[in-house]
Amino acid sequence: NALSRCGRCNRYMNLITKRPTRLHCRTCNETYNMPQNGAIKLYKELRCPLDNFELVLFTQKGGKSFPLCPLCYNDPPLEGSVTKMSCVECTHPTCKHGIEAVGVLQCPQPDCKGILYLDVVSGPKWKLDCNACQYQVKLMEGAHKISVTPDECDTCGSALLNVVMNKVKPFKDGEVEKTGCFVCDAELNDMVESTFAKTFRARRSGRGRGRGRGRGRGRGRGRKIEDPRMTFDGF
Repeated sequence: NALSRCGRCNRYMNLITKRPTRLHCRTCNETYNMPQNGAIKLYKELRCPLDNFELVLFTQKGGKSFPLCPLCYNDPPLEGSVTKMSCVECTHPTCKHGIEAVGVLQCPQPDCKGILYLDVVSGPKWKLDCNACQYQVKLMEGAHKISVTPDECDTCGSALLNVVMNKVKPFKDGEVEKTGCFVCDAELNDMVESTFAKTFRARRSGRGRGRGRGRGRGRGRGRKIEDPRMTFDGF
């Protein structure tokens, strides 16, 4: 069952669905373990900038989904990474598929050190998922498009979201597009199906500005490692 291209030989790898689920490259004779108990499909034919493997999308039975690179998942390139690293756990600062690109803010669950990230394929039932636990936040259902911007909220440090609504259901001022913080912006917060904002504000009491996401930019989580996959020549 050909699924995605190998970053080493550029030939298609086969998805073996018999447990344990895995990808196998016949040309390189290499096997890559995959997450279990879910569905796996090709992710928009996008490639990992660290090793050129095509990304795949894993979707759990409960609805949580995340992209991953077969090589990075099995052999994380960053020091101190989790044993099985998906794209939403990758802290490489320049990878457009990593947590730096989709992370929004720290998970409010007690004792969880994870980051809430935008599930970019969850529309029109948009949501944020935690990359460490099962916590979810339902966003503006029915929005045409939601994306994470590089800007942060001056009040809480969360990443600002760019929200494009459908023309039949615009914002209160009649506009269909708005950029703001879903925690602090009253209109965006009213469109979130959660008591999340109150939880977040309570836990953030006394914290400094810019700590909301903890996504790694300038915070020492994406340390430089001597690894051939850390070069970006040719991309």
